[in-house]
Amino acid sequence: MPQAQLARPPSSTPESSSPVPRSRIARIWGWFRRNYAAWFSLIPIVGLATFRTLAARDVFGWNDEPTCKGMMEIVHPTILATLAVIAWVRCAVARSWIHGWLGALGTVLFCREIHFAGASIVLVGGGGVLAWLAWKHAARMAPLAGRRVVLSLFLTGFVCYAGSQILDRNVFKHVGRAVTSDKKFKLAYSSPMEECLEALGGACLLVASVMVRARSSDA
Repeated sequence: MPQAQLARPPSSTPESSSPVPRSRIARIWGWFRRNYAAWFSLIPIVGLATFRTLAARDVFGWNDEPTCKGMMEIVHPTILATLAVIAWVRCAVARSWIHGWLGALGTVLFCREIHFAGASIVLVGGGGVLAWLAWKHAARMAPLAGRRVVLSLFLTGFVCYAGSQILDRNVFKHVGRAVTSDKKFKLAYSSPMEECLEALGGACLLVASVMVRARSSDA
C-alpha cells in the first residue's frame, strides 16, 4: 500500500532561496496532491447524489426540509461524539498519542455542533492548537498520515465540510442567479444537502480514526 510522504520541506532549498519563493498555499496544495487519493473525492459527490435521490422520493421524509435538517443536526453531533469517545478510550487503553489527538479533534468539532456561547472560539482556538501539534509532532502523526488510504479518508471529511460551507454561503444560488438572470433561482435541497455533507464529513473522520492503528506514546 502506498505510503504518504511525511517529510517536511527542507528549511533551505534552491527554490526557497529564489527571489520569488513558492507560496505556502502552493506548498500545501502540492502536499495535498501527493498524499490524497483523488478517487476519494467521489465520496461527497456520490453522497449528495444519493441524498437528492432519496429526498426527491421523500424517503425518511427528507423531501420536507425542516424534517431532514432536524434529523441531520442530530446525526452529525452523534457521529462526532462517537468519534471522540472511541478515540479517547483507545488513547487511555493503548497510551496512544495519535488517538489523544483524534479525541481532542472530535471534542472540538462536537463542541462547535452543539452551538453554545463561544463555540466558534473553541473551534478556531482548538483547531489552531491541534494544527500546531500535528506540525510540531509530525512523527507521532504517522499512524494517520503514514497510510494513504486512511489519510485520504480523513482529508475527505474536511473536503465534505468545505463543501457544506459553500452550500451554507449560498454560493450556488448566487452563481445560478448571475448565470440565468433569474432572481428567484434557488438550488433545490440546498440546506439539507449542507447538513448531509456535514454528517458525511463526520462519518469519514470517524471511520478514518477507527482505522488508525494504536501506537504507544513512548514509541
